[in-house]
Amino acid sequence: MTRATKLTIDLSAIRANYQLAIDRAPNSQTLAVVKADAYGHGIKEVLSVLGKAPAFAVATIDEAIHLRTLTDTPILILQGVMRADELAEAKEHKLTPMVHQANQLKLFAEHPTAIPAAVWLKLDSGMSRLGFKADEVYSALQALRQYDAIDELVVCSHFANASSPDSVKNQQQLELLLTLKAQYPDLKYSMANSAAILSDPSSHFDWNRAGIMLYGGSPFDDINHPDNQLLQPTMTLTSEVIAIRTLDVGDSVGYGETWRAERPSRIATVAAGYADGYPRHAPNGTPVYIAGKRLPLVGRVSMDMITVDVTDAPDVQLGETAELFGQHVAIDVVAEHAGTISYQLMTSITERVRRVYVSGE
Repeated sequence: MTRATKLTIDLSAIRANYQLAIDRAPNSQTLAVVKADAYGHGIKEVLSVLGKAPAFAVATIDEAIHLRTLTDTPILILQGVMRADELAEAKEHKLTPMVHQANQLKLFAEHPTAIPAAVWLKLDSGMSRLGFKADEVYSALQALRQYDAIDELVVCSHFANASSPDSVKNQQQLELLLTLKAQYPDLKYSMANSAAILSDPSSHFDWNRAGIMLYGGSPFDDINHPDNQLLQPTMTLTSEVIAIRTLDVGDSVGYGETWRAERPSRIATVAAGYADGYPRHAPNGTPVYIAGKRLPLVGRVSMDMITVDVTDAPDVQLGETAELFGQHVAIDVVAEHAGTISYQLMTSITERVRRVYVSGE
């Protein structure tokens, strides 16, 4: 018998979310970010609906080489390459490395015959993670422009606060890239991530980078942001009720007795837990959808099970389907309750959870 816990992935929703990114920025090319196995959705399956994207982005060269076996589309390596063998592999597989530090420029200088035809250069405009500072980027740019092997050079940066569209830092970062763009108008530029694609047309340059929005997660700190209503959920995590208990007042549920019944209660045990990727720190009150109602999780999440107070849903029976997040309980709502973000939940679903793909066609 197949375990009831499953992750349903709606490929048509991914396609629709990608189209939204295109519609919001019709004068830009929209790169699809598919790192971390397409945010846990399955890279091969996601490519089946994003195959017409003009480029893809992944984090590492290993991801890029694997992706190259599935597509001939340009592939950007967001962390770039760090060693001579990686640089050679990038050229061999026609990959596009990000250059974001002096050691990578040194690597290019030492191995000029291994330089790929396309390169991105990263400006650190305020994220303080990767990239050349504003007073360093000009010399880095000049160093790269000397190589005849480079046919395409794109300059990019990354917002630190795009998830808060009103942040003054967004404009400060944008102005740094615009200053560079004014001096080198012949190059191509990229600034907008998912949040900026939806909320800031002034940041739409030659390339935009659509990530979390493709997978239906909120790119905004405010999960009630109106643009989130336009995104379609792509993941639905479900399981089933495998036990029902009746508790008296004062009875506790689960490890550590973190919840006690304040009334005679009916408790359903659902076969999913943190070993499936459901957040262990989801607190009492996190909604679970059962029998047409959003009902509260009670007690501590365990490895294989959660418990839900179904007192107000007396028709719940053994075998009832429970949605942990998806169509009726947004993944961002569960993430907010658990003190995390949808990105983490998407990439945390474990291998033992059965994947089911639907296309809506």
